[in-house]
Amino acid sequence: MDSQIKNYFRNKKFASLEYLSNEKVWAEDSINLGLYFFLLDLKGKDTIEVFKKILQEKGSYASSYSYLGDIARKLFYYPNEREIATYYFNESLKYDDKNAHTLWNLFDLTKDSSYFLATIKINYEANLFELVSHNLLKVYAPHIIDTNFNKSDWRKLKEICLDDKVDHYHDLLMICCFHLEEFEYGIRVINEKEWVSKSILDLYLDKQCIDYEYAVKKSNYFERVKYLEGNYKRIYEEVKVEAKKGKVNPTKDAIIKSAFEAEEYNDVISLVEEIDEPRDINNQQRLYHIISSLYLGYEVNEEYEVVVNKQNFFRKSTCNPLYLAYLILRNIKASQAYFVDKQELHPIENWELFREAEEYLSHDSLLTHYMHDLLVERLKLLKDEWDLHLTNTEILKLNAAEDPLNEKDKTRLAYYLIEINKYEEARSLLIELEPSISVSNMLAVCFEKQGDANIALAHYTSALDLMKSTGELNDVIIANYLSCLNRSKQPITESLYNEYIDDFNTSIASYFRYDLFTAENGRSLYKYYPFNQFTLDALVNKYFYLASSEQLNDPIELPFSSLTAEREHSYLKPEFRLASFSNNENSMLMWSHYAENHTGLMVEYCFEGELPDGAGIDKVNYSNTTKRYKEKEHYLFNQYMLTKNKDWSYEKEVRLFAYKRDKIYYQKASYPNKNVNKASVYIKSITVGYKFPESTIKLIQSIITELNDNLTTIELRRAKLSEKNFFDLEYEVIN
Repeated sequence: MDSQIKNYFRNKKFASLEYLSNEKVWAEDSINLGLYFFLLDLKGKDTIEVFKKILQEKGSYASSYSYLGDIARKLFYYPNEREIATYYFNESLKYDDKNAHTLWNLFDLTKDSSYFLATIKINYEANLFELVSHNLLKVYAPHIIDTNFNKSDWRKLKEICLDDKVDHYHDLLMICCFHLEEFEYGIRVINEKEWVSKSILDLYLDKQCIDYEYAVKKSNYFERVKYLEGNYKRIYEEVKVEAKKGKVNPTKDAIIKSAFEAEEYNDVISLVEEIDEPRDINNQQRLYHIISSLYLGYEVNEEYEVVVNKQNFFRKSTCNPLYLAYLILRNIKASQAYFVDKQELHPIENWELFREAEEYLSHDSLLTHYMHDLLVERLKLLKDEWDLHLTNTEILKLNAAEDPLNEKDKTRLAYYLIEINKYEEARSLLIELEPSISVSNMLAVCFEKQGDANIALAHYTSALDLMKSTGELNDVIIANYLSCLNRSKQPITESLYNEYIDDFNTSIASYFRYDLFTAENGRSLYKYYPFNQFTLDALVNKYFYLASSEQLNDPIELPFSSLTAEREHSYLKPEFRLASFSNNENSMLMWSHYAENHTGLMVEYCFEGELPDGAGIDKVNYSNTTKRYKEKEHYLFNQYMLTKNKDWSYEKEVRLFAYKRDKIYYQKASYPNKNVNKASVYIKSITVGYKFPESTIKLIQSIITELNDNLTTIELRRAKLSEKNFFDLEYEVIN
């Protein structure tokens, strides 16, 4: 069929198709009458008279519908249009269910293997062996592998395959043998073939009739690569073998890519440099060359680097992952050059180059790329090298001191020695020192690392007793003690064990203060409320209600069970509750979601720094789901309490949380009259939504009057549509 005609139909160019209404053109080409039928159908006009003409010419309903099905297949060829041809072939089948042409078309359109079986049987019984062979050549094995034929059907198909007059039978015969459980016979057929479809090999592999290496050997090049997925070095060997055959595939691009994935970086460099014309080298190949040079410590080709940096690889949402890998490796190389003979002893996390590399590493485009984990290791290696350099430098400085070391310096030196696994030297220093929480803990670490758990436990117990006697809680000391206790198998009462668990969790929360102490005049956070009795009670009685995980609106909030499922011991417990605040004081979405579609209110709280024991506050980190999963083993508390999916980032959430508490009361700080059981917080303003009932504003005003005192004055505001931009909200003060 002429492609121009197809375009006319697709674009409904009816004027260009009007010639089809002329009966003379029907005689010129048998297809034209059918095209006229579909032209009328496309226009929504009656096709009955045209169909009668087709019926007159074709002689039967079966032939007429089959004729229309053939035309529809050519005319409507997009996947979503297959139902058109399928309809007409099904209509044909109603009048003649033995028409092999119709049955084969239905199989081709629907992949329903019952049509395949019927077609083969009909053509075979009619002695149309060439047509049977053609059908077997055209069939795609996966389309018939999982069929529900009965044993007699499989035996019939096997009989057809074994007929000397039939060709191209091997795939079907192997499938027949499998379903008839004639596995040895099937394997003999497999042996006869140079290569076999992976879908068929998988049948025998899953049944353990053949092994993995045999399946790899018997598959063709492309499917062999699928079997070897992830085994990049083995794939590269296969690629090199295939390349020697001089065929179109694998291409130069594929060979270079495979060498790169196999970490054969010298080969990558050679392969790229073998390309005769510089203009034939593409940017992907340049990136492979640059990254390989960085991995091997070679000088980077400056010309390649200039060219790739001119490309628009780095976008906000997407980026070529190889370009990100290049940026990370470039920063690592620059960092390594930076700290050679460097005397500045800053943590590497403070370096801009390192922070920038970590940011690239977290880009969505790289997180799902196979190189991500390799680059994580490279960055970790850089950090380990620098941390070791810092430790050794500190040890050298302390050992080179002219004056004898005081207790504080000896403690520091012992700490650094433990960091580089010099436990005996650390012990010799520590035993000379006065017992303290730190000294006892480090002595315990030394004994535990040297395999003496019982002595280690005694020192951990000493550290724990000293900690409790001072009224201090330290989760590291408690965790060290509990870990050693679990390894030593020494007994402990359940009540005492649970007491330590509670202390551990209470201690963790206290670390998180979200820079409250460094905020000069406090820090304002905003909470969007529905207007109801619970909100009013919280305002009047000055408390924050802390919700449990079951009360939150994100189904994967506080994923404690998922994070701890594979941990043998987790001292963190899921009895934390939270109240959510926001740094976003003007958000249409927040007003809609949390303030009952703008009918509620927003309260501005000023946090002055102090929180009760066992309570913490910090901002939420928003992360890619892949990154969250990759980092699920790290920073357990942060993953549990302070991480959400990026979808929620508009909230700019800050969380106040506490262990085993459902309320935190607050009051304005007033030294020396402070209450250690309350948070130092006061209300700065209350803003009612732009749909807030006018009749209820007086109630809010009366509550504010009750809350105001000589320390605070609460401002009342109303949200309204902005006069400057009616797509925005703005706030006005209510006098």
